Amino acid sequence: MQQWIDRTERVNHTQKVGFHPFVFTGKERDSETGYGYFGARYMDHELMTMWLSIDPMANKYPSISPYAYCAWNPIILVDPDGRDTSYYNLDGKQQFVKKGGSDINMMIVTRKNVDEKSFNKGGYYAFDVNDIDFKNMDDMYNNSAEEGADEWYYRVRKDGTSTTPEELGPHGGKVQFAEDDKFNVHTHTLDNAVETNCSNLDPSMDKDCVGIGDRFGIILGYSKKEGTSSGASFSNGSTANRDGFIRSVSFYDRNGRIKLGGKSPTYETFKKKVQKLQTR
Repeated sequence: MQQWIDRTERVNHTQKVGFHPFVFTGKERDSETGYGYFGARYMDHELMTMWLSIDPMANKYPSISPYAYCAWNPIILVDPDGRDTSYYNLDGKQQFVKKGGSDINMMIVTRKNVDEKSFNKGGYYAFDVNDIDFKNMDDMYNNSAEEGADEWYYRVRKDGTSTTPEELGPHGGKVQFAEDDKFNVHTHTLDNAVETNCSNLDPSMDKDCVGIGDRFGIILGYSKKEGTSSGASFSNGSTANRDGFIRSVSFYDRNGRIKLGGKSPTYETFKKKVQKLQTR
C-alpha cells in the first residue's frame, strides 16, 4: 500500500539531506514544492510518477489514467512536457514526433520516409488532420459526380475554420485564395474524367488557383481503374464508362501537382488513414 507523506515534511526532508534540482527525467525540480516542472505540467515523482493535472490528450487514451506519466512506464517511454506533435505520411505511418508541441497529429504530403531534420529543411507540406472535413468532401464529391455538374471548392483558414463549399462556376472556374488560407480543397468532375478518358488529378495551372507561398491545395479527382480499356466517351451516355473511374486524391502547390513517388491515394484510403488520426 502506498504510504502518503505530508508535503511539508517531504520538502523539509529534501532540504536536510541536500536538494538535487534535476531528477531522472532530466527536468528541473521546484525547490519550494519538490515537484518536477515539465513546461506544460508538474509531476510528483514520489507518487508513482504522476502528473498533477489531467493530460490534455486524455480523450485519446481512455484506458490510461489522465494523471499517468508515460503510461506508468517511464523506463521505456519519454514524455518531456505532457504534449507532443506526431507526424505521419500518407500511408498513416508515423515519421517522427516533436516533443513539447501542441497535441496534434499532422500528415505530411509525401509517401517517403521523412525525419524531423529533413522536414525542417522545407520542401514538404503538412496539415493538421483535424482540419480535414470529410462531410464537406463527401458532399462535394457527390455533387461533382452528377451529370453536368460543376467543380466545387472550400478554403481552410489559418485559424482552423473553413468556408462553406461553393460551386466554382460563379467565380469564373477559379479557386479563390485569401491571405489567411492554410489550404483549399476542390473537386474535379466525373464528366471531365470520362470525356477525356483519363485521370484528372493535375491542377489547372492558373496563377489564381494554385498554391501561393506556404499554401497548398487538395484535389478530389478521379483515376482510371486498372484494366479499364479506352472506349466510349461520356457523350454516348455509357454507364459502364462512368464506372471505370475511382475517386482519388492529389495535392498541388504553385509549381503544380506534388509528386508522391507513386500512385495518388484513393479517396477511401485517404479518408480511412486521416480519420484514424483525428481526435475530435
